[in-house]
Amino acid sequence: MNVDTLWHGLSMGLALAGLTLLALGIILFAQLLIEAATAWFVHRRQARIAAIEAELDRKQEQLRRTILSLAQQLAAERDEASREMARQAILASGKTPPTT
Repeated sequence: MNVDTLWHGLSMGLALAGLTLLALGIILFAQLLIEAATAWFVHRRQARIAAIEAELDRKQEQLRRTILSLAQQLAAERDEASREMARQAILASGKTPPTT
C-alpha cells in the first residue's frame, strides 16, 4: 500500500468525521434554539393568561362592589317608600302621624 493512498484515505475519513461533527453541532444548536423558542412562547402564553385572569378578578370585584352598592340603594329606597306609604295611610285614615 502506498503512503499517498493511506494518507488520502485517512484525510477522507477525517473530513467525513469533521462533517459529521459539524452536522451534529448544527442539529444540536437548532434543537437548543427550538427549545428556547418553545420556552419563550410558553412563558409568554402563561403571562398572557395570568394577565387575563388578573383583569377578570378586578372586574369581578368591581361588579361585586357595584351589586352591593345597588342593593344598599334599593334597600334604602324600599325603606323610604315603606315609610312614605305608612305616612300616606295614616294621613288617609285621618289620624295624626307619630313624630319621629
